[in-house]
Amino acid sequence: MIFDRDVYSFWDLLDIRFHRLLVRFAREADLAYLTPYFTQRYFAYLDYEDVGSLTPAERAEAASLATVEALSAGRLTNTGLAYSGLMTDTTLPTPPTAVTVEGGGQQVVLHWNGAADNLGGSGLAGYRVDVSSVASFTPCLTGWDENDVGLVVSTTVTGLSVGTAYYVRVRAYDGVGNLSNHSDTFPVGTLVNQPVNFQVTATHLTSMTLAWDSNDNPLGIVYLLEKSVSGVAFQTVADVTGNSAVVNALTYGTNHTFRLKPRDMVTSVPIGSGVTVSGWTLASSPVNTTLSEIHVSSAVVRWERNGNPRGVGYEVEVLNNEVVYDGARVTVTDVDAPEAVVTRLRPETAYEFRVRAKNGAGVVTVFDTVVSGTTREGVALETAGVYPNPYRGEGLMTFGGMKTGGTVTLYTARGQEVFTGIADGNGDVKWDGRNKDGEPVASGVYMSLMETEDGWVKKKIVLER
Repeated sequence: MIFDRDVYSFWDLLDIRFHRLLVRFAREADLAYLTPYFTQRYFAYLDYEDVGSLTPAERAEAASLATVEALSAGRLTNTGLAYSGLMTDTTLPTPPTAVTVEGGGQQVVLHWNGAADNLGGSGLAGYRVDVSSVASFTPCLTGWDENDVGLVVSTTVTGLSVGTAYYVRVRAYDGVGNLSNHSDTFPVGTLVNQPVNFQVTATHLTSMTLAWDSNDNPLGIVYLLEKSVSGVAFQTVADVTGNSAVVNALTYGTNHTFRLKPRDMVTSVPIGSGVTVSGWTLASSPVNTTLSEIHVSSAVVRWERNGNPRGVGYEVEVLNNEVVYDGARVTVTDVDAPEAVVTRLRPETAYEFRVRAKNGAGVVTVFDTVVSGTTREGVALETAGVYPNPYRGEGLMTFGGMKTGGTVTLYTARGQEVFTGIADGNGDVKWDGRNKDGEPVASGVYMSLMETEDGWVKKKIVLER
């Protein structure tokens, strides 16, 4: 126990704090508090600069004289004033107000407006904070039942669960332990995580199945699901829970973008920019395919969309004797109605045509019913010619008068393909009398089919060796 101590004035602030702690302890422990040791300090301190060079006896005498003078004048030191307030302070501080929250995944930072103590009281000494997952605060979280955070107006609460609602209240205490009433109860929601692995798991004509991982969010989290079609603004689909959703009433063969945002547990406001995924619905198989026109070297094929919007792709396949004919050129248009113009067909040849749809992801439908027809007989034009004819295997034979990039094909009398060439910029194709395998062709009569600006032309070729 300390029985005495010097009376220098630099002890004033420490003595005030020491008194507050002792008085608070005595009240909370229901003890009596007497302080004869400090009596002189309630009335007088001495400045070290004035009495530091005196002997202890001289300092004691100077302190006694200063105390008598202060008693006579009714004057107290700061320590005396503080002690007087401590002995008479029974007024509660005002409660804190306006608790606000900065949320995080597993922690929040709480802020509040400071309380006020009564004039002449013992002064604010700190705040106590309650945090609970239930509004009744029974029970509170471990470590957050009347947790003393000191004389501050913010604190950090850690160890919380992601995407969970909590409740917070704060109250103040003064220098002698008087506790204010609690602040209002404030709901607090920890931030939920953005979902991950958002993907399309199944596509159909008018629906898609979406799935995602919760990223540690609890099962009760609500997500706002939105969709955008072909780049237009997002529109709400529904609020969903869990880890998957089926979106119906979609358009055939169309690109849809979906966005998923978690909602705040307390305010239900969507959080963050969300995650997105895009996918194409399946196209519908075309119907009622018809061969509307057929000419010497071309044909026009038409069909009905069968619910597909404009912009869905179509593939037109051309077959000859049930084998895909790669020589044809197909140009598909879809303005008022979808159709395809097929060119580079051979005269007097039977063809089959079939159509299927394809969405933007390249997924195709089944083919519609096959339609068939035979191209008309070609006309020999003077502009196209073959020379020398007969050809005796010396030098090169020229197929002339063709269109640039046009095709010439040479056949045997039995219809077997011997040679195929592409016309140069002058409309010519040169042939050295060899087949496509590089072997000399036997003497005989052959038929050539030449592509000109006016259509396909047939020419008889004689080879003599």
